Amino acid sequence: MKNNESGMVLIITLIITMISLALVGAIFYLILTTTNFSTKNKTYIQTLEISKSVSKLIMKKLRDGSIKCTGDTVCYSSCEENCFVDLSDISSSFSGYDITATIKVKLDLTTSDLYGIVVSTKKKNSLEKSEVKFLFKKVK
Repeated sequence: MKNNESGMVLIITLIITMISLALVGAIFYLILTTTNFSTKNKTYIQTLEISKSVSKLIMKKLRDGSIKCTGDTVCYSSCEENCFVDLSDISSSFSGYDITATIKVKLDLTTSDLYGIVVSTKKKNSLEKSEVKFLFKKVK
């Protein structure tokens, strides 16, 4: 009888040890996934803030009339549909990011021009990307 009780204590101890190891493993897994998520979220927030800043810069340039665009056909003085906005003056400030801005729609109205613009920012060597789409109305 004494020998049989020692075996049960050993089995119960092994079961408790396995449960404890499973809990510790689950905690480590949660720590790793939380850290990974936090890193991706931080990168996304950075790309989003850059996209917002570039959007504000484009709006200022549209308002001033100093915007320059490039594309398959160069359209420097005034940007047309499907032209890429020239961002060469700010691309050196964000060397770790690929930033593109495209004028998707331009409507010439009688009293104003309406632009539909997409600003896309992607961190190099990363999958995180953000896009800001906005409409801008320029009064003639």
